[in-house]
Amino acid sequence: MRSAPIVTPNFVLEDKQFTPEMEQSFDSQQKINPNPRPVWHGCGCFIILLAIIFFIGSLIVGWFKSKDEPEKPVDKRKAMLKKDLGKVTNKPTFETDSTSFYIKECFDIMLEGKVNSREVDYYSKSNGDKILILIDIDDLKKVQSSSRYHLIEYVKECLNMHDGYEDKQLYIGVDGMWNMVHSLYSKRF
Repeated sequence: MRSAPIVTPNFVLEDKQFTPEMEQSFDSQQKINPNPRPVWHGCGCFIILLAIIFFIGSLIVGWFKSKDEPEKPVDKRKAMLKKDLGKVTNKPTFETDSTSFYIKECFDIMLEGKVNSREVDYYSKSNGDKILILIDIDDLKKVQSSSRYHLIEYVKECLNMHDGYEDKQLYIGVDGMWNMVHSLYSKRF
């Protein structure tokens, strides 16, 4: 006949593994000096969990802070260009921007069938003998990449047909969705 196992706080013992004296010694030793709970056993996982939470929290806080702060341009010229690109319009008038008006007249003829003229925006401003000309073409990818630089030549030819642009420095930029073609003309054309 088999007897029931002896259950101690941490072990299940089968009969006849220990003698009664051994069991009594073990029980008394457990009462005097019990096995400690493994306090540090899960601390490593807890520390790793805290590090992950801290890292994710830092990312979230950084994202919200960068979202609230205005974008800081690297240099002043880039900020001025961005500001001027915000002023482009697809309907320049002779009274407000005569240079862009002249260029639009030419471009509407030259780019017919290649680019939708309603998606081409123009802007120019002059400072003494310097003229900045910006053209924003959203459909620039429809113009062959080898012909994109020729757009600047078209601008020069358009202005060559009108008086008042001799001996001017022309800063011309044609902006597309992904890149900008630009040039400086400082010679008489």
